[in-house]
Amino acid sequence: MKMRITAVVLLAAPMVGAQTITYTGAACTGHSSSVTASCTLVAPASAGDLEVITSKSSSNTASVTAVLTFSDTVSCSTPKQVISPGAATWQTNGGGHFIITMFACIVSSAGAASPVVTWFGTDATFTDIKVATYHTATSWASHLVDKVATNKETTSSTSCSTGTTAATANPNDLIVAVCDNYNVQESWDTLSGFTSRPASSTSTSGWYDTTVSSTGTQTANIPFSSSDAGAGMIVAFASK
Repeated sequence: MKMRITAVVLLAAPMVGAQTITYTGAACTGHSSSVTASCTLVAPASAGDLEVITSKSSSNTASVTAVLTFSDTVSCSTPKQVISPGAATWQTNGGGHFIITMFACIVSSAGAASPVVTWFGTDATFTDIKVATYHTATSWASHLVDKVATNKETTSSTSCSTGTTAATANPNDLIVAVCDNYNVQESWDTLSGFTSRPASSTSTSGWYDTTVSSTGTQTANIPFSSSDAGAGMIVAFASK
């Protein structure tokens, strides 16, 4: 089995929106030609930070599962699958089939542990993983996930809708918007009101974030360079 791991070292860029939540730069991306992909954070995560992990795997069916573990010191004791793989996240258009998922957890022990996502039931000619970490000046709410939405594009284009969440219940939220496509390397364009983070190691996933200080619905329409049928997801994470 061959696995390629790509780490991108960046300074923590400022976020658009309320400034009590910041992107820490503790991030990584990875790609493999099997059911498992992992990567190692380029900087240590601090206890109390929020770690968000997404993964994509090739799959000819929506009936699959994905599990998050850690290859060394467990930095997150109770990871939560924020968006489960299934019919809503299985994209059958474009050059092939793939399925996406998202996990999140509060870091319980500081360090640069390696998150590992393993898929069960996919054909897994490829699997990607992407991780980003966020810090709040207060603390994350016990009801961490405020609202979520997903969307699958039915035609190829140069944008990808995440869908629209129901109105959020918590005013101070981190908004993470992600778009995946099948296997087309993209240049991920500027998204108004959001900050772009490093693309996946194969440049087939775009990641954007922002913060808000009032309740409301959340949505994003993510632009990219080469026409494709993408699958999007957006999550509002609650901070006190």
